[in-house]
Amino acid sequence: MKKFGKLAAKLLAIALVSALALFLLTACGDKGEQPSGTSGNTTGASANQTSGSSGKQPESSSAGNDTAGKRLSAAYAGMMKGGKYYMKYSTEMEAEGEKVQTKAQMAYEGDNYASISEMNMGGMAIKSRTIKKGDAMYSINDAAKTVMKIAVPTSPEKGKPADFSGLNYLGDGKGTVNGKSLPYEEYGFEGGTLRYYFDGKKLYAMESKMTEATMLMLVEEFSDKIPAGIFDIPTDYQTVGMP
Repeated sequence: MKKFGKLAAKLLAIALVSALALFLLTACGDKGEQPSGTSGNTTGASANQTSGSSGKQPESSSAGNDTAGKRLSAAYAGMMKGGKYYMKYSTEMEAEGEKVQTKAQMAYEGDNYASISEMNMGGMAIKSRTIKKGDAMYSINDAAKTVMKIAVPTSPEKGKPADFSGLNYLGDGKGTVNGKSLPYEEYGFEGGTLRYYFDGKKLYAMESKMTEATMLMLVEEFSDKIPAGIFDIPTDYQTVGMP
């Protein structure tokens, strides 16, 4: 029982860190200012240890001759630039030598962000829900009926969210995801790169790279249809502090 409690606490801590990392790596869209794209020269420790991207730079780049209408990624990039999209995905990472598998949903609309995830580690599953509104992030435990408020990093040097409003097409190439050699289309944004991997015409995976971390997400659904109530914070739950 004691071991179970420790594992639950560890998974909850991982869920919080993952939600914050996901927000930093996948936020945010249109803010009126259009930063120029960057090259893909990002380094740093990987936040996701899935045997995914090979990490190679594009084998060929057609950025200069490409038109958006011909790109498979054009619609997805457009939604992310506009700051309104919904996504279902799965990912895998390592924590303290153990694999943590996650199935999740996330949504963005303007300044609102929501993440719903189920993490599995050591045969145990933990469900978590995170919502960002304004300068605060809320970790919601529906089983315990609690809400924990967390300040969102605002430092201009560290913890700055990705800004996809200025996504700039860089080129295409091939990489390896889950043992599959797949074509990708790559974009630059201020501070990192974003790759869309395709299996045929289907969006298979997305990889967001920033200096601090890399995250690979296997995509199940991607659209601009936001589920009703996904940004709602329960008003009848108990407010708790950081453990």
